Parts: sequence; C-alpha cells; structure tokens
Amino acid sequence: MGSTRFSTGLYTGGIYTAIGGATVALIGLLGLGLNGKSFPGYYATLGIGAAATAVGVGMMFSGRPEITPGSSVQWAPGSAAPPAPASTKADKKQVLRVTPTGITVSFK
Repeated sequence: MGSTRFSTGLYTGGIYTAIGGATVALIGLLGLGLNGKSFPGYYATLGIGAAATAVGVGMMFSGRPEITPGSSVQWAPGSAAPPAPASTKADKKQVLRVTPTGITVSFK
C-alpha cells in the first residue's frame, strides 16, 4: 500500500520562519552600511535573522511531503489465470507523450 506523510504545520511554519528571518537579516544588513556607521545592534539583528532563516529551512525540510507509491500489481482471489510475474525495475517505466495529434501513453 502506498502512503503519504506531510506535516502541514511544520512545513508552513518553516516557510513563515524563513521569510521572517530573511526579513530581519535584510534589515540588519541594510543597517550596517547606513551613513558609514556600524552599530553592534545591526550585527545582532543580522545574526538573529540568519539563524531564524536556517531554522525555518530546517523546519521546511523536516515537514516536506514524502510520498511512497503503492504497488500497481493487482491480484484477484479465485482467478483461473496464472499469477502475474514478479515485476522488475525495467518494466516500471511509463512514458506520456503529448503531441499535436493527441496523447500517447506507453509502458516500457
């Protein structure tokens, strides 16, 4: 059986944390070159923003969707047909071609 694992809260929270961290880091970076003066607060702002961006990216990586495809082999109990042969990597390639004359699906 196939399965899908996706943590919406962790992924969405990571996006917002990364965007917020990048914004704070940009504010700190813009403050460093203001009038040729550098205040220690701008370095701290830049560091906090960079750390928040890194945490957000880590959250997005941890909460990303992971899809495990299921098997495409079907079995009907009580069937008189012989069992299907075991599948190999070679027979799992599906090709979809879209042309001006139509759509062609082939299995290789």
